[in-house]
Amino acid sequence: MGQFFVGFNPAISTKAAKRIRLVMRRWKVQLRSDLSLEELSQAYSRVIRGWVNYYSIFAQYKLLDLMGYFDRRLVRWAKQKFKSLKHRQGRANKWLTKIAKKEPNLFPHWQLKYQ
Repeated sequence: MGQFFVGFNPAISTKAAKRIRLVMRRWKVQLRSDLSLEELSQAYSRVIRGWVNYYSIFAQYKLLDLMGYFDRRLVRWAKQKFKSLKHRQGRANKWLTKIAKKEPNLFPHWQLKYQ
């Protein structure tokens, strides 16, 4: 007759992830080269912490995938801010990863990733 339901893995919904990406896009982080990384952290950490606290209860890997979108925005910010990273995507990625490992408390999602 029917099949048994084998499992359920609660995670962030596609609709919620799209909404969060839209909010991040509206922040236009990559255009805020007048701010330092610490100032960006102060500006956005409260919102990111709320998302992390709410959505990371069950499937953290889904949330970390989503937070990778914010990290890509930060890489674009770094390429705008620093001339040495301007046309070097790989170097900018390595720079941000190095900062994230050195200062995991700067952004809440880095604490999940690097601690």
